[in-house]
Amino acid sequence: MQKTYPVLPEPGIAQVRVFNVMQCGYTFNVANIPQIENEFINSMQMFTEKQISMPEAATFSYTLESEDVALCPNGQGTLRLSGNTAWSFYIHGDINGVALQDYEDDVSKPRRGNPHLR
Repeated sequence: MQKTYPVLPEPGIAQVRVFNVMQCGYTFNVANIPQIENEFINSMQMFTEKQISMPEAATFSYTLESEDVALCPNGQGTLRLSGNTAWSFYIHGDINGVALQDYEDDVSKPRRGNPHLR
């Protein structure tokens, strides 16, 4: 647990967190975002990038490449990012396909100091 305040998103800066809840590792790529290129995310682990320049909202293509396509399929889709926002995604699906589910995250420190649950 951090004893200091977290890094918050700023105007023109987006944050991305990707949680892999699948049983296989995935290589995560987002077109036109150099900070998210060939990022391997082990099963039950996460990837974080806190400094993505995002002067305006935009949509990007992504791919998810499984380390074991016999067990976990590859996936692709689009995601939308905007500055001054922390975006979290989780990889979900089944043998028929995988995708990212997104939600706008609250990464600020709670007033009472108790941790947030995700």
